[in-house]
Amino acid sequence: LGTPNFTRSPKFEIISYLTAQVHVKFSL
Repeated sequence: LGTPNFTRSPKFEIISYLTAQVHVKFSL
């Protein structure tokens, strides 16, 4: 999150963010 790649590949950042959220939910 907050990486310079966000402007070049927003979709990848969104996927990474959603994946992280899923891992957090399942870890709880």
